[in-house]
Amino acid sequence: AGQRVPAVRALATELNLARGTVETAYRILTDEGYLQVRGAAGTVVSPALPAPAVVTAAPGRFAVAAAGALAPTPGEYHGREPEPLKLGLPALDAFPRKVWNRIAGHRLRTGEPLTMAYPDPAGYGPLRERIATYLGLSRGVTCLPEQVFVTAGYRATLELVLRSLATPDDVFWFEDPGYLQAQLFLRNAGARLQPVPVDGHGLMVEEGVRRAPDARFALVTPSHQSPLGVTLSLERR
Repeated sequence: AGQRVPAVRALATELNLARGTVETAYRILTDEGYLQVRGAAGTVVSPALPAPAVVTAAPGRFAVAAAGALAPTPGEYHGREPEPLKLGLPALDAFPRKVWNRIAGHRLRTGEPLTMAYPDPAGYGPLRERIATYLGLSRGVTCLPEQVFVTAGYRATLELVLRSLATPDDVFWFEDPGYLQAQLFLRNAGARLQPVPVDGHGLMVEEGVRRAPDARFALVTPSHQSPLGVTLSLERR
């Protein structure tokens, strides 16, 4: 605040812009209260800047986007070659690129124009219908396509649950050992995790009740426990 900004001509020369462009930008910033013109003294940053807009979570809800959604987790790679046998990462060199390109190209050429418009936030309708049918046949879960949501991935699903159902005081049962990426995400989001041991039949429910009887959530990997690979028994489910 109060710092002098470059003169219009000097800034236009430095940025290789037309002088009128810089004048317009300065005028907009002045009108919005970010700059203050002081005559011969030049233009300075306003001593009383407008308060920045702050995005906050609803009362009692997790501020997931700020606290956890963007936190780095194992398996995320930024401009470097991933190491072999990384958790959650398949053999990228074995991906069938030619087959994928052929199928994608066919769909782009023959698909309806509607598929290029804004999608349903809950996911592609025909896919949700197939998922609902699959759940009924393979899992005995009776549900409608309207009750199925397709997310961008595991972490996006956790974020949806946190935003919709959880409060910062809620306790989560978490498998010990458990899925590391989910653990890091929940901790970064401010969740209170209660480790619960896993045996040959999956999460030890009785031990969870003993350690945290008031927990509201249990995060489990029932069909193929991560990382031990056991299946949660029917009785414990």
